[in-house]
Amino acid sequence: MSIRAKAAVFTNADEVTVAEITVPDPGPGEVLIRTECSLISNGTEGWIWSGRFHSPGKEPPFSYPVVPGYQRVGIVETLGPGVEGLSPGQRVFASVSRLEGEHSAFAGSHAEYGVTPAGECLPLPDGMDPIQASGLVLTQVGYNGAFRPPVGSDTRAVVIGDGLVGQWAAQGFRARGAEVLVLGRHPRRLELARLHSADAVLNDREVVAAHAILDRWPEGVDVVDEAVGRIANVELAFQILRHDGHLVFNGYHPEGEHLMNIQWMHDKEITCWGMAGWTRPRMEATLDLLNRGVFKVKELVTHTFPGAEADAAYRMIRNRSEPFLGVVLQWS
Repeated sequence: MSIRAKAAVFTNADEVTVAEITVPDPGPGEVLIRTECSLISNGTEGWIWSGRFHSPGKEPPFSYPVVPGYQRVGIVETLGPGVEGLSPGQRVFASVSRLEGEHSAFAGSHAEYGVTPAGECLPLPDGMDPIQASGLVLTQVGYNGAFRPPVGSDTRAVVIGDGLVGQWAAQGFRARGAEVLVLGRHPRRLELARLHSADAVLNDREVVAAHAILDRWPEGVDVVDEAVGRIANVELAFQILRHDGHLVFNGYHPEGEHLMNIQWMHDKEITCWGMAGWTRPRMEATLDLLNRGVFKVKELVTHTFPGAEADAAYRMIRNRSEPFLGVVLQWS
């Protein structure tokens, strides 16, 4: 028997509310999860809210009204047929959710309850704070960017972007032994990066970034992780990379920000890495590193809202009415 639950809902482009949704019974291979907390993906969910999240030349992969969110922590309530390895009462991380009725899910995690494929659930280690794992997909995006290129104790890495993905990429690079500089433009986020993520930070509103970085490392840097999704940053990356360096594309590039001059790559024989989505092996590796203290999450959470006030959280993010970084919705 389906249940009714509160959820954050984008009713149309640039419109958000908290409304009741219909959550179905778990089917074969699915579990019903009562959400404790979920972390907002500021960038991706902002693009979804505005209706601009789609690959260039393609239609958006969702329709309004849509329940956003792809990362939450909760308690397993009910198992569907055939589910093994999970049990009621167990705390898990979950990504996508399935809904019924008028609301679509992309991916439906910002809700009191959700039905999720068992393969998209990861049991949390005993004693782990739910908030620590509430952004596991995004933490994994940072992990993916930091663990693809070759890195050693003499590696110089620049992360462009002081958002969550940039912070976690920087933490990953530093855990592998690199000297890490985060380039951003938000004083509060850069202070958090200085405390938890990087060896040095630069505010690109206060310096000419290319000059400042090449003054520090005249021979160029080994790795640049572009975690914003701006072509101007990609051009900067090619300026500061050494010959045979590595460029990680770790941000969503919308229409108008997705075309680059490929000759930039040829001139310095740069290796490029494209990051997207998540896989279970990467999620498990990220959770292990999170449990060992490599990735900091709670330290980057600046705001917590009750789930019933999710609309206020999104408006704060959209209007930038106060400095923010990690924004958590508390559902139970």
